[in-house]
Amino acid sequence: MSQLAPRPKFPVVKFPEPGASVTGTVAFPPEDLPVTEFGTRTPVLWPDGTPKMQTKVVLNTDEGTFALYARDRILTAIRKAVGDSGAPDVEVGGQITVEFTEYGKPKAGAQPPKLYEAKYIPPAGDDDGPPF
Repeated sequence: MSQLAPRPKFPVVKFPEPGASVTGTVAFPPEDLPVTEFGTRTPVLWPDGTPKMQTKVVLNTDEGTFALYARDRILTAIRKAVGDSGAPDVEVGGQITVEFTEYGKPKAGAQPPKLYEAKYIPPAGDDDGPPF
């Protein structure tokens, strides 16, 4: 998708409590975007000045089309699921399930982290082998 194309907006997947999950089919190629501060949309930067990044994955689910923003622990869970599936990356037509499994151990004075597990099934492809 080029920078000239209008950007459709989708509701964002939320994981309010342990056990919350989403399963959907990847509708568009994943899109890497900078993480922004809520309200101001100012990019969040690493100490060296480079922007923190996240990957937007749009999923078609039984309840509609939603955007899943993968960063931090969700990104780690999806990355592991993609690796476990043998796929090279998340692809259009693949199926992703992400579940908020539990709260982790909090660091001093902080909220406990949300922990996630994911599963990825690559899109069904042509299994005829290489074209030679």
